[in-house]
Amino acid sequence: MTPELVRAAETTLGYALPRDYVRLLQVQNGGTPKRTCFPTSTRTCWAEDHVAVAKICGLGGPRGIDSPTLGSQHFIREWGYPKLGIVFAHSPTAGHDAFMFDYSSSGARGEPTVIHVDVTHGGPAVTWLAADFAAFVRGLVDEGRYDRSAQVKLRDLERARTGAFSSRLRQIAMGPLAPAGVERALRRLLEAIVQAKGHFSLHWDDQSQLVYDALFLLYTRAYGAVSREQYLREYPQLLVFCDGEFRSGGYAPGFVEDWFDVRLEWGVMDDVAGRHQFTSAAAVAVLAALLAYDRPPA
Repeated sequence: MTPELVRAAETTLGYALPRDYVRLLQVQNGGTPKRTCFPTSTRTCWAEDHVAVAKICGLGGPRGIDSPTLGSQHFIREWGYPKLGIVFAHSPTAGHDAFMFDYSSSGARGEPTVIHVDVTHGGPAVTWLAADFAAFVRGLVDEGRYDRSAQVKLRDLERARTGAFSSRLRQIAMGPLAPAGVERALRRLLEAIVQAKGHFSLHWDDQSQLVYDALFLLYTRAYGAVSREQYLREYPQLLVFCDGEFRSGGYAPGFVEDWFDVRLEWGVMDDVAGRHQFTSAAAVAVLAALLAYDRPPA
């Protein structure tokens, strides 16, 4: 880590980097700490009493804090984090929350505090964590202190079985145009995902792909063909940033974007003037795969 790289990053970001953060980068330029949990006295999107760190970012490269594509300024712009300073670390939720250096009291050249920012429900919720970066690092504890995997699984199973869907998801899965049995089938598919993973999250596995397929099918049955851009804007209101009791614990837009592009590439979506829906054959296949879950779990 050279002084020139530090100065270039500070120029790009508009803030002086914390001294202890720079010292750490001289030893290890980013990575996952051995102790990944920071205790909190208030509930966050992550847990009742702590937040988790997946990665402390370094400088340089496509994922450094100074990167124009996946750096601090990108996350502030794309995720709506407050313009208080620098996003320097990420959680396992793939964008719902992050850790920031907060310069609002110190000024751009001063020593910032450390905050946790949660955008799960739209507007950012800020939790103060530490007076400076060194105190933040000293406060990290081992994740074993918070092993609640069994409780998380039970919670997500109950939400999959009985938790209220978002208002938008209720419209498409329980409305007059929804096929008979589709809500029950969707809940059992979500329950199967929790059973397999121990929690609810969507990635690139086959069951996640079926959820993406099913939501798109139900959406277009209710509202008609839709452009790629419009659907990608609408998707988070179904299962992510929504008003329901059941929602995804993390959200990586790339999974949904890639799913959409692959379906277009495979030719299973019609394209009429830039508006899309499944072909008749694909719609029948997706509905059949979904309704196969409309039976009591084994």
